[in-house]
Amino acid sequence: MKALKTAVILMSVVIVAGFGFVVYTIVDRMMSGEPVLAARTDTPDVPDATASFGDIDLPVPLGCDLDSVQLEGQRLLITLDGLDDQRCKQIIVMDTTDGKVLGRVTLQPPL
Repeated sequence: MKALKTAVILMSVVIVAGFGFVVYTIVDRMMSGEPVLAARTDTPDVPDATASFGDIDLPVPLGCDLDSVQLEGQRLLITLDGLDDQRCKQIIVMDTTDGKVLGRVTLQPPL
């Protein structure tokens, strides 16, 4: 029981000391004029959005319609819709940096 009591007291002291350090750091930065949350100065390696990758011929089954296009990071998700028997229910994933088709997801009806 004595060991448990000692552990609880020790953890309480560590929590109070840590909280005090956080408060001290915030107050110190506010007084010095240094921003509390520094702005990012580095930019991640993002390819130029205006760079062209040329013309792309995207094969689509005959009779299929374009349902939606969505940009997710550096991926372009193209959703096709149409008749089930023509395998039109597809999601095409393309890489926006070079225009390559990364893969296709064909939605199948349940058996």
